[in-house]
Amino acid sequence: MPSCFGLEDPQLNRTAVSRAAPRLFGLYSLVAILYYLLPEEKRTGSVSWAG
Repeated sequence: MPSCFGLEDPQLNRTAVSRAAPRLFGLYSLVAILYYLLPEEKRTGSVSWAG
């Protein structure tokens, strides 16, 4: 499964990082857009942990 993400090597070499970095930035952007689209009354700005 890690080979699907371009991280098949146990070491993070330059090529693995260059493949993974745009995907991680895209994931971060997607989460930011989803948060922006969330109605303002649902945005709490904090996380309540059970522990």
